[in-house]
Amino acid sequence: MLSTSDKTVKEIAFSLGFESAFHFSKIYKKKYGLSPGKSR
Repeated sequence: MLSTSDKTVKEIAFSLGFESAFHFSKIYKKKYGLSPGKSR
């Protein structure tokens, strides 16, 4: 979704069911080793 969408990280986080963009970013970085913003 990050590379194929015009949505912000915050919009993607909420659409995936996360309560905050911060929590989504933390989980994403732990799994992939970089922040969602840098994955674009």
